[in-house]
Amino acid sequence: MGYWSRGQAWRQVALWGYDGGMNAPKRVIWVLAVLAVMPLACEDESSPNPSSSTSSTGTGGMAGGGGVASGGGGTGGDGGAGPGDVLGCESEWTATTELWVDNENGDDGANGSQGAPVASLAAAVALASGTTTVHVQATATGYEGVCVTTDDVALMGEGGRPLVDQLVECDGRNVLLYSRADRVRFVNFQLDASAFPGQSARALIFSGLPEAPIHQNMGCDIEALGPGQGQSGRSLISSSLCYDCVLEHSSSIGAEEHGIYWTNHQDGSIIRYNYVEDADGACLQLNADPETYDGGNGIQDGVMSNGLVEGNLLVDCGTTGGGAALNLAGVKHTVFRNNLIYGTSMTGGIANWDDGYSSWGDPGNFAFGSSDNVFVHNTVDCRSCDRHALSFRNGSTGNTFVNNVVLTGSHDAVAVDPESNTGLVIDYNVYLPGTIFEDPDESWIELSAWQALGFDANSMTAALDEVVIDADGGDFHLAVGSPAIDAALAMDVTSDLEGNPRPQGAASDIGAYESTP
Repeated sequence: MGYWSRGQAWRQVALWGYDGGMNAPKRVIWVLAVLAVMPLACEDESSPNPSSSTSSTGTGGMAGGGGVASGGGGTGGDGGAGPGDVLGCESEWTATTELWVDNENGDDGANGSQGAPVASLAAAVALASGTTTVHVQATATGYEGVCVTTDDVALMGEGGRPLVDQLVECDGRNVLLYSRADRVRFVNFQLDASAFPGQSARALIFSGLPEAPIHQNMGCDIEALGPGQGQSGRSLISSSLCYDCVLEHSSSIGAEEHGIYWTNHQDGSIIRYNYVEDADGACLQLNADPETYDGGNGIQDGVMSNGLVEGNLLVDCGTTGGGAALNLAGVKHTVFRNNLIYGTSMTGGIANWDDGYSSWGDPGNFAFGSSDNVFVHNTVDCRSCDRHALSFRNGSTGNTFVNNVVLTGSHDAVAVDPESNTGLVIDYNVYLPGTIFEDPDESWIELSAWQALGFDANSMTAALDEVVIDADGGDFHLAVGSPAIDAALAMDVTSDLEGNPRPQGAASDIGAYESTP
């Protein structure tokens, strides 16, 4: 069954008129217009599958370069199916039990039928049996949160978008919606944690255990609102030890830590078509937590593999808590495509590393870098960043970074350390004139010297207004006559951030947007 009203989540964000200490609404409204036309089909049959080999880019890095490495699981654990094998939020759900919840007209002593709804989410979940759909009626009253520990339960907001704004405690955590079960879905909810600054409140958590990971959870059309930056709290949306789990068409605004935080070992994640803004830490952090590595004897292998991260807008994150907008540690064999990163005073753009494991966990062990990932057709505006737009550290080898627009100011576009240059492919990108790069000797060099090292042989530079329409105004569509048009390497990516087909011309366009005639 279909769950989506096209663009609905983003329009509601604008209606909230959120202003987390910044002038956000104007920009957010523009974003809503963009995302309103994004594709809703959650399986792109032409998508590169990181669990299988993809075509070589044909370019060489300093250690021979090469193509996109084939995927595979981590060094332990039960692995994940990989994004090519997991449907997203539009996948079919056939219920054997249906229950109804109405917190204004229901009664927790009722049987939960459509004519006799219960009043609370907890009462409905307690009645779940078999594969269960819980129909949650939107009312003028906020709901208390719920801890779901029963498999095969879908909570579906209906009649509008139900508000959940009262915390519950689940396994010692303060949260609004929580799952520690398999095949749990939360669809179409407003989660408002903004009234709980400094209380470690979280909006949505998928949480498995090392001895009992969970599988195939989904957060679909979720709007999460936090207290904003500068508070002392936790990530707004998080997932831990959850295999083949999905977050789609959702928003996270005003997180006290990370906007979206995927932590501990979990494979096969799909994170796409989400909007994240104003997080104190990273907008999106994928951290396999190498420090939990158990020597390969169990599920804690310190690696997160076979994911798909696409079509996300990551805006104004990391301004006080630090961390790149997209922060990756121990992430492998994952595809990052059609993402847009921009904003003021960001710490950095995309960081690949091992969370410091090779420095403090096991000195000299670079096995847990973020390796063999593909970054393709992304746009990164890091002109106000105080760190790199893109970095590869601590054994982050074998990565491919092609067909991206990278805009930088006083800091470097790409930084590579000696432990990460093996098999690294960087090419067919667009930079600004005067862009600098940090080579493995930690020297800042210009593009010509960078190219002499074997990188960016087919990349180019152009003035800002020649590349995109209005970067300062948040419009990163390609300008008329942009050198990025028809200049991309063929990488089997058949649509752009807005769902427009690629290519529109002789070849695809570089960056997150494809120009349309």
